[in-house]
Amino acid sequence: MKKILWTLFLLALLLMPLTQASAKAENGVEVNLIEPEVDQVNKGDILTYRLDVKFIEKLSNFKNLFLTFRLDDSLDYVESQIQGDLERPGAFETFSKENDQGRKGFMTLRLSDIDALNGKTSFSVNVSVKVNDRVKIGQKLDNQITASYQKQGQKNKADYFQFNQKSDFLIGKANGTKTEDKKPEEKKPEEKKVVPIANPFLKIKTSPVYGEFMKEIEGLTNPEARIKVLFPDGEKEIAVDKSGKFTIPLNKKYTEDITINSLQGDKILNSITLKFVDENTMNDQYLNSIIASMKEFGDEELINRILADYKVYTDQMSIVIGLEGGTYQEMYHLFENLYLATRRGRSQETGNHKSFMQGYPDGTFLPGSSIKRSETAAILSRIIAGGEVGDKATSFEDVPSNEWYKKYIGHMEELGLMKGYAEDGTFRPDRKISRAEFASIVSRYLNLSQSQAINFPDLRADHWAFEDIKKVVAAGIMKGYEDGSFGPQKPVTRAEAATIINRVLKRYPDEAYIKNTKIKTFSDIKNHWAYYQIIEATYSHDYTIVNGVEKYN
Repeated sequence: MKKILWTLFLLALLLMPLTQASAKAENGVEVNLIEPEVDQVNKGDILTYRLDVKFIEKLSNFKNLFLTFRLDDSLDYVESQIQGDLERPGAFETFSKENDQGRKGFMTLRLSDIDALNGKTSFSVNVSVKVNDRVKIGQKLDNQITASYQKQGQKNKADYFQFNQKSDFLIGKANGTKTEDKKPEEKKPEEKKVVPIANPFLKIKTSPVYGEFMKEIEGLTNPEARIKVLFPDGEKEIAVDKSGKFTIPLNKKYTEDITINSLQGDKILNSITLKFVDENTMNDQYLNSIIASMKEFGDEELINRILADYKVYTDQMSIVIGLEGGTYQEMYHLFENLYLATRRGRSQETGNHKSFMQGYPDGTFLPGSSIKRSETAAILSRIIAGGEVGDKATSFEDVPSNEWYKKYIGHMEELGLMKGYAEDGTFRPDRKISRAEFASIVSRYLNLSQSQAINFPDLRADHWAFEDIKKVVAAGIMKGYEDGSFGPQKPVTRAEAATIINRVLKRYPDEAYIKNTKIKTFSDIKNHWAYYQIIEATYSHDYTIVNGVEKYN
């Protein structure tokens, strides 16, 4: 959870002071949409809105919050950033979609654990958007906010409210840039004589490698040096403490290489380029380098315990994995666990994984049975909302208003994650969901951008879901069959759905616990390839991540 803090996009030419609009408050939550203070804007301009959220009841009354900023058709989502110093980065999750074929773009923010606010009753989110080609001269922009939340004690219910707000500024010729008062010239300080740093060095805790799960990168250099990081979208200077330690925050997911320079003045002393790796590019050479680097930072005992747990530490550090998912994916998962375990202040985490699928009254799971589009909507809606959603409207005429699944389909339609069929605009709730459709939903939900070349004999490049399939394959969430095919039109089985959703949510079964504990299971999954995945999907459990390794409690 899948799943995330973001860096504010700095290309905003019209970033100006903000004016306050009227707030909407209901049942203990207040949401305020703050408008950019501009009179007129042009196509292509970047605008920044701010969402102010305030809990006007005790925080302890709430379980979660789900906030959606639905954009005017003339706006495309660019970036968002949580404001304020939160002690639990990663507690907020976001996903977004640009305007597409008449469907409004949106940015959705989920706070699944109210405790992550650390007692703060308010927070803000800056949302950067771009005026697109659909804009018309003289129009006013009409945006919509929806807030959904659960309170303590609510199991199958969620409260929500929404409101529309029109921006006061018009689309037209820009007023021009504002000029600032000239500041008096400052006297330049006298240049000090610079003594060259003896034996300059630069070390990175994860070696010259990083992954998308990382929230920060730790390093060590000379205390007198400066650190400048060259990101794909700009550069940033990082503070170095008296011992030479520094931490590079990753407030945004980068999938390109990052260069770190240590400098004295403007002179580069050392330079390291960190290669971005994922589940498809990870290899044993990178893993060896990561382990050696982490041990150099003083975590040898901890790392050896984790490697022993994973049973992959041999004299040659060879990785032999027979589990589904492949060697590279297991290496990448080990890298993630090593990072979490050795990250400062993150030696232990606890939480709860709730079941998102169920078996049948006769004690079976029917792993090979297909899953309907309506059932898929219900499962994903409950996961996204952290429980049940309130009543939701839907535009699909073949979804009856009295059916149990109507609100879930309405919720997925609202988020833009599930669509109807282009030929007649129907949803077809009883239709079996195909692997291509499931891939498309996952790609939208995770807002995947990285793809890889694929060569499935039963999948042509002009297939409507070709790009989404490339992305979910690159992310290691879906793959082909043993015969080399992908089966885009094949219905997704219940076993496949459990496995795919576990991967999306980054839920990993504790196989040792499952083997040694009498967990009530299903009569038809023994020796099934997805046995552990099905248990993870259907067994609610508390978990503890100790030294980066997840264990069931």
